[in-house]
Amino acid sequence: MKNIRPTTPHEFQRENSEGFSKVPIQIFLCGKGLPRKKKSRKRSSNSSSDLRIYLRSRLRKEVKRCEVWLGEHISLIRAYRRGLGGPGNLADYEFALALRKDTDLVILFPSGPGSFAEIGMFCRNKPIALKMVVFVDRKLRGRRGFLMAGPYEAARIRRAQIRYVNYADKEDIWKSVHSLVLEEKEKKRARELDVD
Repeated sequence: MKNIRPTTPHEFQRENSEGFSKVPIQIFLCGKGLPRKKKSRKRSSNSSSDLRIYLRSRLRKEVKRCEVWLGEHISLIRAYRRGLGGPGNLADYEFALALRKDTDLVILFPSGPGSFAEIGMFCRNKPIALKMVVFVDRKLRGRRGFLMAGPYEAARIRRAQIRYVNYADKEDIWKSVHSLVLEEKEKKRARELDVD
């Protein structure tokens, strides 16, 4: 049976919109938690002060078919270790997750030596580097120091994206990440439509 294509602009827009919402996107999110408010002394992994959890929650609510994995996601670590048949190294687990073909974006918010090591490990592997986006605190833009000349420059050379945001402004971060995710979904949808 022949596939009938839309014939009017309205039909095309409806089909494209429906198709876009069905495009799955899978994200590996690493890095920084936001500073806790001084009034709150509670420490909780589900706290809105953890940037990764905040972003994962908003992406799941606002972007259809969006799956977000966190670097320290306990159930995924356990599954990886079971797959290995014994104890595994957390860095190996994170590398395997970033390398997976169904991982569309590797988003990093560097916050310390572990994050800088991840950038170095990920950017040495070209398939990971090409889907890696490093969000750098806007305060560091234009500075000359180890971070800018070392890990961030290595990522840039390997064709990872470097984006600058205000780490003190959750809404600025959200807008940048949301925009990035929608861009990636559009690229995937365009690849789906690019058939002979």
